Amino acid sequence: MLINFTVGNYRSIKEPVTLSMEAVGIHELEETNTFVALKKERLLKSNVIYGANASGKSNLVRAVSFMRYCLETMSTELKPEEAIPIEPFLLSKSTATEPSFFEIEFIEKEKRYRYGFTLDAKKIHAEWLFLTSGKEFPLFIRENENLTTVSPQFEEGKTWTKMTKKTNLRLRSNALFISSLGQLFEGAPDKELHSHNVRDWFNKVLIIPGLFDAEAKGLTIKALREHNSFAESLNDFIPKLDLGINKIAPVFNEDNESGFEYKIQTEHVTEDNEKIFLDMEQNESEGTNKIFSISSLLLGVLAQGSILFFDEFDARLHPLLTRRLLELFHGANTRNAQLVVVSHDTNLLSPKLLRRDQIWFAEKEKNGATRLTSLAEFKKIRKGESYERNYIDGRYGAIPYLGDFSPWEK
Repeated sequence: MLINFTVGNYRSIKEPVTLSMEAVGIHELEETNTFVALKKERLLKSNVIYGANASGKSNLVRAVSFMRYCLETMSTELKPEEAIPIEPFLLSKSTATEPSFFEIEFIEKEKRYRYGFTLDAKKIHAEWLFLTSGKEFPLFIRENENLTTVSPQFEEGKTWTKMTKKTNLRLRSNALFISSLGQLFEGAPDKELHSHNVRDWFNKVLIIPGLFDAEAKGLTIKALREHNSFAESLNDFIPKLDLGINKIAPVFNEDNESGFEYKIQTEHVTEDNEKIFLDMEQNESEGTNKIFSISSLLLGVLAQGSILFFDEFDARLHPLLTRRLLELFHGANTRNAQLVVVSHDTNLLSPKLLRRDQIWFAEKEKNGATRLTSLAEFKKIRKGESYERNYIDGRYGAIPYLGDFSPWEK
């Protein structure tokens, strides 16, 4: 479960901004759009981020993806002397050479963690992991290549410290301590480790980056090939979307030398009430292909109670369909899965669908930096007023302010 995500000095983001999944003290749609986590803490099931083009909305999703990359692959893909592929805010001399900041608060296996790090292209400057148990305390704190704090409750950290005294084991300047522990304790006994909890949580974070859903399609193909239960769920889900499709019928050829070949067919009914099968890629619309591609992630997140970040959520989809997909995460979402989407679909800006603390606006300031604001921070919002109309009218900002086109038209 995600609580908060904070990023600073990354791409268009200069000063740290925080996207929060913590419900504020309002009682709008409380039963359907929120859930209770540890110690009666109420969290949101979804957030929707709006803003003009180039306002930095997608950079929030990219920041989550980069943080996951740092944990999962940086220690194995980068050689010790290689530069870290970080992109700081470049429109200011004060930040172009300063470290970037990433921090995330989450719940995993009934434990609340706060994990983060700062880095630049040359090295990791700091890394920390805090646990909240009654009160918050550090499990470890790292500064450059040194561990300055290791809690007695952080067993893998204590083991690491002992090993460094006996061997040449040292922290790499371009690898995270959590990642190094993951390699060291890989295949360890079933005993629960805090470092494993951090990595397990990030492994469950799913991301659909913009219009490029080819990777998502690959996961859906894999799920169809390996899990009959997914095929059943998909064929229960697809007909409800009014796509004219009765059934998804995949055909796999396992004898191909390169591994396997496949064709995804869609079952339709002709005007003579006969079944006909069409090729998904060749005969179905872009929107239908998108729904198929993302289906395994949507259904998987709902089934597992994990979190999905979805950029360009509404692209190629009808407004009523995006609304229905968002509603899947409200109400009947019994496993408390979470969804964070970037959207231009103002149809979703309804007090009947979203709470004020679920609506976020990314706006580019005069210096080109991204500012992130929740609708719950705006004062004097009357009950029943139209969020959609107010947003289009510019009352919340985060819209494009277009120049005078008349000279160009002439």
